[in-house]
Amino acid sequence: MRFESIYIQDNFVPDVASDQFRRKNIGISVSLNEGDDIKKAEQLAEEYIVDYIKRNKVEPPKSGVVSIPLEEIASIQAPKPDKKTAKEQQEQTLIESINSCTELKVLESYKLIVRGNDKLYTAYQVKLIELSKTN
Repeated sequence: MRFESIYIQDNFVPDVASDQFRRKNIGISVSLNEGDDIKKAEQLAEEYIVDYIKRNKVEPPKSGVVSIPLEEIASIQAPKPDKKTAKEQQEQTLIESINSCTELKVLESYKLIVRGNDKLYTAYQVKLIELSKTN
């Protein structure tokens, strides 16, 4: 039996940053003369391929991304919304709605809502007096 050629091929990604799915092939066909060492031919072909890939592979740019261990990520908790702030925003919205009333009938719809809340009740009473004077 006589080998006439060896073909060694390798696939690699030349530029991961710009084309992560492109695959590039390199192959070498070696013709052997009688008496040539096939192992030596394989070794030379593989060394050439490794060198070729090193010369033609583009490394992705340094992104400046900091690696954080998973344990540290797991310990990070999202800030909890401040319930007091949400309540104050709701009160402010209701006060603005009460102050925008122009009729007593509309203002009376807030009567049950303002019970038990001093700020809302005060705004309601002030607007009630104001509308009572104009009617």
